[in-house]
Amino acid sequence: MQEDVAPRIDLVQRDRSREIHDNLPSNAEKLDWELIEGIDLWAQEFMTERGPFYGLYKGVPISITYFSTEEHMLNVPWFKRDPSDSGELLRQMMYESVAPLDMSVDHFDVAFTTNARPGLTDPHWEITAWRVSHDDHVSISKGQNPSIEIRSYPTSPLNLPKEATMSTEPLLGLGQHWWAPDDHPNGPFWVTICNLEAKHEVVGVVYMYSDADMKHSSDATLEFLDIPLKYTPTHMHFILSPSGWHGFESNHWDLRVQFISHETHMSDWRFHPASFERCNSTDTRD
Repeated sequence: MQEDVAPRIDLVQRDRSREIHDNLPSNAEKLDWELIEGIDLWAQEFMTERGPFYGLYKGVPISITYFSTEEHMLNVPWFKRDPSDSGELLRQMMYESVAPLDMSVDHFDVAFTTNARPGLTDPHWEITAWRVSHDDHVSISKGQNPSIEIRSYPTSPLNLPKEATMSTEPLLGLGQHWWAPDDHPNGPFWVTICNLEAKHEVVGVVYMYSDADMKHSSDATLEFLDIPLKYTPTHMHFILSPSGWHGFESNHWDLRVQFISHETHMSDWRFHPASFERCNSTDTRD
């Protein structure tokens, strides 16, 4: 009997970027307020509370911003080992929002602010993905009228970095995490599956930061700026983890960027821990 062969993970071809968003949704309208001076905000009428908000400079889309409040985030239970008894599992809670991107992303900015926005008066997180460099949008905010460069990046890393070492056992729905020692504890953490060639294939990247890592801006907003990416993801997860993760045990937030569809990493068998056995039995990295 012929053995069933699962289709390849739904990554697009590695040698080209996905189509960049040069057009707004047809029903998007310009808003009468700004997040950054000099950058116009557009949104669809039914998305003006939490986004997506499209940032345009001279008519060119250069960013996407999402707002996230704990009240509107998904409450997701999970379990971790009890540090006092490794045989016990402790039930924990995390809070998660998921948002599409599917565009070349140069870097992210993340801010926590008590500043009220139209339709949103509660303290909230603002996560912005940029198609231009950090220097470019800072120049725009200063009225310097820069000649911006729209960045285009590959869909994902071709290989796991050679200096990366395994940081977690395979996790259901999340894959296996790797880091380079110099990148601990903030990241990047590289997320892999075990592909059909029995090699670790990078399907995501994660950054983790505590409030102590963030900087106070002039209006008392906490922010962490210029988190590098330089790839073309499909979507992102923004996660609040009050009890911490393995290797980062304190209260912090995660920016989890995926190069595959949300449906794939939630249901594909290659994200099951048992599927990693053949990759982890030997080092199959290129």
